[in-house]
Amino acid sequence: LVNEQCFKSFIRHHHVNVDALDREGRTPLCVVLDLLDLWTSRDDGLFAPTSARMSSVVGRILVLLEVGADPHAVDNSGNISLIEYARTALGRHTESRYWRSIVQK
Repeated sequence: LVNEQCFKSFIRHHHVNVDALDREGRTPLCVVLDLLDLWTSRDDGLFAPTSARMSSVVGRILVLLEVGADPHAVDNSGNISLIEYARTALGRHTESRYWRSIVQK
């Protein structure tokens, strides 16, 4: 897992557009949320939401927000923004304490 400081340094050093869209119209923030959803929606153990995985994903989200990512970004399919995702995740995910800290900021 890449350290959040390295992730932030890479974004700043390479002048990464944190609101750039991929072919599916997703911003990096949307991609991270998709990954989080994959990890937390499966019960087969393969993608179990371990503390390390959850911390890593939450760290990426916080870095993206810190460097200016739009928390209201919606992809081409109309998938929900970070704020709506966090609100629905509060009751759905076992690691909801992380989401409370994001929503309250």
